Amino acid sequence: MGYHGAVLRHSLVDGAGAGPRLWHKDAEDFHVFRMVVYLNDVTLGGGPFEYIPRNLGISYEHFVGAEDALTNERMRQVVAPSLWKRIYGPAGTVVLADTAQTFHHESLQTQRDRAVIMLGYSSRRPKGLPSPRWRIFPFERVRPLLTSIVPPANYDHVFGWRRNVPSEALT
Repeated sequence: MGYHGAVLRHSLVDGAGAGPRLWHKDAEDFHVFRMVVYLNDVTLGGGPFEYIPRNLGISYEHFVGAEDALTNERMRQVVAPSLWKRIYGPAGTVVLADTAQTFHHESLQTQRDRAVIMLGYSSRRPKGLPSPRWRIFPFERVRPLLTSIVPPANYDHVFGWRRNVPSEALT
């Protein structure tokens, strides 16, 4: 398994329904293991992680023509909101998901900002190189720091699987 890195995301109450607030499946690999750690209490108006249960069998085929802009309105046309699952919790709550296999999003903050740390993992040879994850976590820019804090025995897990990454994928 390959470690993508950690990303700190601070989402504001700004009404913007774009980016990670749109429904999507992560495309880096066939399976992407994400760990989301809430850094503040997350309630209904605080942008909880929201997902569609996989047993409903929803795929991008249900959204022909809207794959890049899956808004709540578009998702409602296919899945009743009563079936959407939200993860609330106090600071320190950990959400684990295969985000390549599950439609998910950060629901819109309406009452308070949300801060999370996201950690991501995929196979050591993901399907889509170069992929957006290289821009999300450009590890080469922080490699000196990582080298100082990652034990040498773990270098292959953090650095080794990223061999032969095109330089343009790191910018």
